[in-house]
Amino acid sequence: MPHETFEAKTKCAILYWTEDKNNTEIKIANLEQNKTTQKLYSQEITTLNYQNKDLVLIPSYYSNNKQTDNQNYWTLTFQQLIDKDIIEVNKNGNLPSGDEIGSRNYLLDGTVPFIRTSDISNLELKNTSQHYTNQEIYERYKNKQNIQSNDILFVKDGRAGEVAVIMPSEEKIVLCSGFYKIRIKPNNYGIDTWNLVFALYNCRVKEQISNLLFRSTIPHLSNRIREVLLTFPKSFEVLQKNSELIKTFLSTKFKLKKNFQLVRNDACSMIVVEKGFCSLHSKKLWAS
Repeated sequence: MPHETFEAKTKCAILYWTEDKNNTEIKIANLEQNKTTQKLYSQEITTLNYQNKDLVLIPSYYSNNKQTDNQNYWTLTFQQLIDKDIIEVNKNGNLPSGDEIGSRNYLLDGTVPFIRTSDISNLELKNTSQHYTNQEIYERYKNKQNIQSNDILFVKDGRAGEVAVIMPSEEKIVLCSGFYKIRIKPNNYGIDTWNLVFALYNCRVKEQISNLLFRSTIPHLSNRIREVLLTFPKSFEVLQKNSELIKTFLSTKFKLKKNFQLVRNDACSMIVVEKGFCSLHSKKLWAS
């Protein structure tokens, strides 16, 4: 097919489509533009065979989600984790997510952080939230969101794939709708919060998520999270070692963060007291 068939901005082309009663086969290609000749070419051709399932005409969607060949590891999708009753779901069978509370309920300061996707970094909540909300809004969503320590926050919109763990004393928050909340249930597979975070932090997982994102103004992962493959060691000892590594790392970071906050609060209190003393002293001098 000549390159002139497509516009320069074309990213995907259907090469051919055959369909019968029971099966449909489609070949699609990722198109790239040669910077010198400006001609379009393809380095990858994907063959799709599907039966009674949603058709996605994006070649990268079918990349990277392959089982591992390493005999020391096994792979599970999020859907399989749900089916095996390892991950908690809501009454509709979906991963629980956050809520939009409306910008009119945003506060610049307060006691209830409204956690947005930009408020997590390096597997933890940032020290200070960009927005807060009031107690009334917290009470409205408290039971629905039911945030507990060791819950995993998983970003599904925008910076999809970023994760953070809720630590003790961080439970009083309200999550925005850009998050899934992942809670691990007691199970016989040895999977817990910490080794799941270890699995999620794998670069292969990030590649998969990038390929599963459907682009718009803000990229959305949606329920395609169910298709993400996670790799776990078959050895229980290695699995526990991964858990201990992440748990120790995040617990230490959290302790240091809390200690730093105490030091900062003490320093701020001293400044306030000093300013108050100086103000009082100057008033006395002025009066005399």
